[in-house]
Amino acid sequence: MRHWFTPKVALPLFETLTGRRFWSELDRQRKLQWLSVAELAALRLARIQELVDHAGTHVPFYRDLYRERGVEPQMLRSLGDLSRLPIVTKSALRGRPEHEVTAENLPKQRHLPSATSGSTGMPFAFWMDKAATDRHLASFLLGLEWAGVALWDLRVDVMVTPGVSWNSRLTSSNRWALSLRKWLLGLEVRRIGRLQITAQELCEMLDSIPRGRDYFLRVYPSQAGRLAREMLDLGLEPEHFPKAVVSSTESLTTVNASAISEAFRCPVVNHYSCWEALHLAQSCPDHPDRLHVNSAIAHLRVVREDGSPATTGESGRILLTSLTNEVMPFINYELGDRGALGDPCSCGRGSQTLLGLDGRTDEVITGKDGGFLSPVVLNQLPALGKAGLYLREFQLVETGKQTLLARVVPTRRFDDIRAEAIRDELHRILGDPWNITVESVADIPREASGKRLVIKRLGRPGPSDV
Repeated sequence: MRHWFTPKVALPLFETLTGRRFWSELDRQRKLQWLSVAELAALRLARIQELVDHAGTHVPFYRDLYRERGVEPQMLRSLGDLSRLPIVTKSALRGRPEHEVTAENLPKQRHLPSATSGSTGMPFAFWMDKAATDRHLASFLLGLEWAGVALWDLRVDVMVTPGVSWNSRLTSSNRWALSLRKWLLGLEVRRIGRLQITAQELCEMLDSIPRGRDYFLRVYPSQAGRLAREMLDLGLEPEHFPKAVVSSTESLTTVNASAISEAFRCPVVNHYSCWEALHLAQSCPDHPDRLHVNSAIAHLRVVREDGSPATTGESGRILLTSLTNEVMPFINYELGDRGALGDPCSCGRGSQTLLGLDGRTDEVITGKDGGFLSPVVLNQLPALGKAGLYLREFQLVETGKQTLLARVVPTRRFDDIRAEAIRDELHRILGDPWNITVESVADIPREASGKRLVIKRLGRPGPSDV
């Protein structure tokens, strides 16, 4: 019944009663994704020209910055001309008074406070644009469709996430509102709020879901990987499997993706979201090795360390231009993440693609002759990324200058030969004179936010957090 009642009756009625327009916006984004590369690029350019004009006129921070650098909206004749704009960092915006970084011509009612989690550095408080809420929610719903699930499917959160939830603008702490939305929209979320839940407990919880109820999991990949391996080791499985597992918040390694897919017998989806641009990108339904950037939400650039544009496939610093935030614009803004842009996808969607995410800028360790370690690079190392028989989890910790600790949670097959292989591969990339130690541990601790980093640099924040 939900398959026709919710989209055909309940959601249009909900929009009429509340004035919300996320369902109509979803229909627009569904059509937008199939425009050609050139058409979507032209739309993004026109929107960015509007934002640069708006920010340079009405936002004191940008007005002063653009006047100092001689920036004019007419300079932007192509998306490549974004390289002529200054790169904006968190450190340049952090701590400034609200009136300096927000638009003078917009009402305070549109100011929606938000903040980054600060899991790899200092939290960054900023303002989102309340008028863009439905666009981000529609992007969330489009991501669900790409994952093969729907709004009315039961969502099981196997994670602890501080702050704003994935679709919190649709949920509510009011039990009457929750009851209405569950009855009208079929919206239901079950949260597992303990990080140390066992595989047995998870399966028991999933077995409480009625067999006719479709559901999907939203997970930290590190925790889901641990649970999946425990399920496989013990021969555990739920009575009926989820439609998809959506990985979010952390870097998805191939070790974890493989274990999750095998244990839960469903696709593993890589969802990329940041607080400054919610539901930014997600893995392609047809080619899961790449992610599509939602052209209704953002335009991304990738640059080298010196700020020059990276080539297609070349890893570098990700710069965001949000297409939705007029209250506190983010234009040519360094997210603090690393990744590589790809060629247009053969699936037919004309949006930008990401070949992968190397993780946070501060999850990258640079070695001799420009070699570097990142979560993606680690996935490609036989001794780490493809060693599911020998390792359950791993983490690299830069404990000091040219000093690296490789923490591994071993299986019974792990031995000194495997440990030496890890050291050899890390030395090959970083060169001498790195001091590398491999340590077997029972568990890898999480950060205060609940995340588990693949690479951790003690006391050395990334450039975006300085």
